Amino acid sequence: MGKKNDADKYHKGSVRSFIDAKNLNVIDRRVTSLVEVMNCPGLISTVGSCEGHGFPFVKVPPYVSFKSSADIASALEKHIKRRCIIPNRKLHYCWCITTSIDDNFQPTYVLEIPGLSEGTLRFVMRSRLDRDFKLIGSVIQEILDHFNSKDIEMKRQKKQANNTCSD
Repeated sequence: MGKKNDADKYHKGSVRSFIDAKNLNVIDRRVTSLVEVMNCPGLISTVGSCEGHGFPFVKVPPYVSFKSSADIASALEKHIKRRCIIPNRKLHYCWCITTSIDDNFQPTYVLEIPGLSEGTLRFVMRSRLDRDFKLIGSVIQEILDHFNSKDIEMKRQKKQANNTCSD
C-alpha cells in the first residue's frame, strides 16, 4: 500500500495546493501563468488545473479549479462573461465559472468552457486557447488587485478606528 500512496502524490490529476503542485512540477506548462495569477493568499487559491489535451479535437478539456469567496468568483464570472459577448468579444471561447461542493461541503469553483466540458464542442485551436489563458490571467489580476486594495483600505480604517477608541 505504501508504494501506491507514494506514486499517487506525483500523479498529475490529484487535487492539491498550488505550492505542492508547483514543487512537484505537475502544473501543465501552458496553464502555469494563469494558475500562478490565481494564487493570491487570502483571496484565491487553485486546487487543480489542465491546459487541455488532444488538439484540434479535444480529448481532455482545459480548466482551473479554485477556492475563493463568492464575491471574488462572482466578479470573475462577470468580467469573463463580458469578454465573451459580441460585439466586444475578446475571448475566443465562452468561458464560465461553475460551482461544486467539495468533500468538506465547501464551494469549489471551476473556470471552464462549458461546450468542451459537456462534450458538445470538440474542435479547439491551441493558439486561441493559449491567448484566452493570457487574457483571462490579466482580467483576474485586475480583479485581485481591486480586492487587495479594498482589503488594505478596510484594514487601514479598522486600525484608525482602534487608535481612536484607545485614546
